[in-house]
Amino acid sequence: MRAWLLLPAAVLLIAPPLAAHVVSISTGDAQINGAQLRYELRMPLYEVPDPSKGLDLLARVEFRSGDVRPTREAQECRVLEAESALFCAATYRFPAPPDLLTARSTLPSATVPNHVHILRATRAGKFEQVVLDLSFPEAELRFRPLTAAEIVVRQSGGAAWRTLSSPWQWMFLLGIALAAASWSEAAILWLAFAVGESAAAVLFGAKSLQLAPRFLEMAAALTIAYLAVEILFLPRSRARWLIIAVLGAFHGLGLAQFQIAAEYAAHTVLAGAALAAALILALLVALMRRLHQPRALSWALLIGGLRFAWWLAGWDAASPGLRWKTCVPWASAPFSCAPPPPQNHRPAAHGARDHHRLQARGHVSFLASDLLEGRDSPSRGLDIAAEYLASQFRALDLEPLGDNGYFQTLHWTILESAPTGITLSLDGAPVDPKHFRVTAGAAAIDAEGDIAELKAGETAGRIVRLADANRATVMDALRILRNAPPQVVLIPDESDSLSRSGNFQPRALITPYDPPRGNYVYVLCTGPAAALAKSAKTAQFHMPAGTATPARLWNVAALLRGSDPKLAATAVIVSAHYDHEGLRPNNPRDQVMNGANDDASGVAAMLETARALTALPQRPKRSILFLGFVGEEKGLLGAKHYAKNPLWPLDKTVANLNLEMFGRTEEGEYTRAGQMTITGSGFSTVTDFVRQATLDLGGIYFINRQGNEEFFARSDNFPLAMEGIPAHSLTPGFSFQDYHAPGDEWPKLDYDNMQRATRIAALAALRIAESDTAPEWDLNDPTAKKFADQRNRRAGPSRPASTQPNLPQ
Repeated sequence: MRAWLLLPAAVLLIAPPLAAHVVSISTGDAQINGAQLRYELRMPLYEVPDPSKGLDLLARVEFRSGDVRPTREAQECRVLEAESALFCAATYRFPAPPDLLTARSTLPSATVPNHVHILRATRAGKFEQVVLDLSFPEAELRFRPLTAAEIVVRQSGGAAWRTLSSPWQWMFLLGIALAAASWSEAAILWLAFAVGESAAAVLFGAKSLQLAPRFLEMAAALTIAYLAVEILFLPRSRARWLIIAVLGAFHGLGLAQFQIAAEYAAHTVLAGAALAAALILALLVALMRRLHQPRALSWALLIGGLRFAWWLAGWDAASPGLRWKTCVPWASAPFSCAPPPPQNHRPAAHGARDHHRLQARGHVSFLASDLLEGRDSPSRGLDIAAEYLASQFRALDLEPLGDNGYFQTLHWTILESAPTGITLSLDGAPVDPKHFRVTAGAAAIDAEGDIAELKAGETAGRIVRLADANRATVMDALRILRNAPPQVVLIPDESDSLSRSGNFQPRALITPYDPPRGNYVYVLCTGPAAALAKSAKTAQFHMPAGTATPARLWNVAALLRGSDPKLAATAVIVSAHYDHEGLRPNNPRDQVMNGANDDASGVAAMLETARALTALPQRPKRSILFLGFVGEEKGLLGAKHYAKNPLWPLDKTVANLNLEMFGRTEEGEYTRAGQMTITGSGFSTVTDFVRQATLDLGGIYFINRQGNEEFFARSDNFPLAMEGIPAHSLTPGFSFQDYHAPGDEWPKLDYDNMQRATRIAALAALRIAESDTAPEWDLNDPTAKKFADQRNRRAGPSRPASTQPNLPQ
């Protein structure tokens, strides 16, 4: 028996350390456009002994649609030094556009048994992600939400298999089995392990902290070795449960990396891992009680832990060494340390200088300062911001393109409710004016009678009540109310959330592009009046006529004229909105809605893109129009005006890159630096330009499954898309904690990441401007086809513009 026990020691001493990765994850991105499939694989270099055999790894991920397999048209592999990753890509073609896609991975047999492949796929703007490993080597992508049962099986099963197939986990649990003198003590130590594991997985998973795999492995190896020392030389130690908890924490960190990459829920991952760990521990404890040789196995555990630590530290000739930096990238997460930009990309190299990052910080800190009072449309602060943009365009010697220098003038109207004389009674009881707010209304209103619940066909001329102040409830009501305008709409809003969010203010900006405004107002009942509004049967409301005041605002426009005699007559628009939401007088502490990330950061990115492109030795082939839009927060008003009154002919405008919220990444499932996406990803070939620019500059291109289509219609790209122009908004993240809140201030922005994002935007704009082929809508996508049809309707004689540019002959 003693001779047999030498076997585990020999295995632990000689076995290749690559078999014991804590984190073994690769990622793949599949984009389906019609019958074509583009697949990109990223594999950490420490998983790839020989990068020259990358095509063999690429072949281990297979696709089919039903029984039909696609033909491979092209494939390539290269090492991305900045990411320490192997990048492989292949293009496939199906006989016909696939209705569904089946993916199969055999990567674990070529790497390690616990290897996980995160596959993200898009088709027609729809997104789906699957996790492929030995437990689930094949998955069908149906581009629909998973059921609750499917989610539990996939997530718990994946975590359980990672536990069962991980040599690290077996070593962890072998230590527990050796340290336990009885079944009850084994249960206590397993509980300590599970608590440490859960705490680390939940804490670091929630914070989305990216740790270097080698750091985790070194820490775990040394902890295992120390536990063996405890068992051998300190058999009476009462603190062994603490060492076991630390072991669990290291395994929990590995689970957190898996959870972050796979975008899984912590509770399902931990449940699967805990179940598998309990099974392994029970097996090992039973085995130890039969063998009665704990010291020999403890020596094997000590030797194995030290052997792995030796290898990881780089003292073996074949070892890649320990990567101590916590910002070292791994396959499923982008870098958190900025890689140097490739020098062959002209705007990237120019924008990489540190003073350009400081320039961006200077732009944002001025535009988002309290001095500008939130840049409301209209306001004095907004006028200052417009002049600031014009001054920057002058400094770059760009051509003015407005009707007044760099300014495109917009003549609109401000409608304000009467400041006094508004009264409300519910069930005959007067409501204190402090507890209700009224939106802007032009005509006087005298309404009295029963309160009707919202119902189609029963709202005209009545007093109507909405169920609550939920944004979705309000949006759903708009169609009914516009078709049958009431007199008054009561909204119970106890916390005054709609007013604080900037919606339903007593002041409105009226433009020619708004739908006809009915003679009705919204009455938001707050505080104690909200309960009355929910239960009241009758209401009486009186409001004097409001006031209308002329207002003048500006879009700010500048031109970098193209160099090609033919293509210079066409233009790419790079835009951002420079307005925000002004002041919130009712906020007790901070009344200024500074709008640093939304969208002073986008304006700064636009200005620095202009700076990079104007510094090129030769101007781009196509012209590039830089546009600062006004009134985005009021309903895309500046972009709507431009779409109806273009400064450059729309049929000569090939694309729009609208820059939104460049200063912070999302505080959710996409909380990562170095990433980029566009709204409406896949709708047009603009997607390809942005994706490739992102990859070439060492970034990660992602698709937000919820926001991809929703946010496409919520920013200034949309009015241009409605005119048929391939127009998208670029952003490193769709949402953040201070979105539309006073806390959106300039010191909170990540200017290093903002610089990387700006380089990507500049490179994408340059490549579109340099391309002989203009971007096109994807006609296989039903949503995109609507915009393509609009473009085709406009083909022919160009619509006259308010100011025609001096086009090259």
